[in-house]
Amino acid sequence: MDLSLRKRRWIVRKKLQGWDVREICSHARISRFTFYYHWNTYQKRGWDGLKPKSRKPHTIHKISESIVKHVLDIRKSQGYGPGKIAGMLRNKGMKIGHNTAYRIICANGLNKPIQTPRRIFGKTRFERLHSNSLWQADFKQTDGDDYMISFLDDHSRFIVGSRINVTENSEDALRLLEKCIRHFSCPAQILTDRGAQFWNNCGDTPTAFTQFCTDNKIDHIVASVRRPTTTGKIERWHRTYDEENCKFQNLKRFVRYYNYKRPHQALGYKVPAEIYFRDRV
Repeated sequence: MDLSLRKRRWIVRKKLQGWDVREICSHARISRFTFYYHWNTYQKRGWDGLKPKSRKPHTIHKISESIVKHVLDIRKSQGYGPGKIAGMLRNKGMKIGHNTAYRIICANGLNKPIQTPRRIFGKTRFERLHSNSLWQADFKQTDGDDYMISFLDDHSRFIVGSRINVTENSEDALRLLEKCIRHFSCPAQILTDRGAQFWNNCGDTPTAFTQFCTDNKIDHIVASVRRPTTTGKIERWHRTYDEENCKFQNLKRFVRYYNYKRPHQALGYKVPAEIYFRDRV
């Protein structure tokens, strides 16, 4: 309880006059904890110690021009939000919080207010403990009539493979999967949606994709019906591709940037490659 200075002095005076603590608390309508807090403060620091403390910070940290420049350069060149910018700079040894980064962005007219609330499907996020424990796979139609197939490591968000084809079928997925396995070995499991390229929804006969997984001792698991968060990580990769691929000449260069240079918020603003190779089993 935040007592006024007058009330703090009153309870101390009554104690000095010999009032019982229980009586003081009853009259002042305070707890014994509150009484002893102020009584102990008085015993240590006297009457001046009872004065309310200023809520202003004891020290004010001035942001250096160098940090401001870094924030603005990253915002202008990459378009990252304040949280990611602050995380990147902290990883480089610069002390800055996301609120400070946000204020710098706003002060320079580089903020982009959200027009509509973000849609949230769930609050709990799951991820595997090691690289190659689970890969997520999915197709995405690109700007034209082509299709991009990608495999993403669930633990590290590392893109183990991504390719653009003119078709969308099991053969395209398997060609890329074989290449990924040659470079990074087999995952324990692969998670896909229920698309016909991956899963047979009309019977017990396995698709070519499922059969390949079985032959290579990979557990093929499929997402639950109408659960968009199940394959949320690779869906987020698709969104990142839509937002940032225009800065690169081709998909190969964008994947390399994404894996080795682009910090990821869910990874403590480390890059996916650092986590993937560190935790690979």
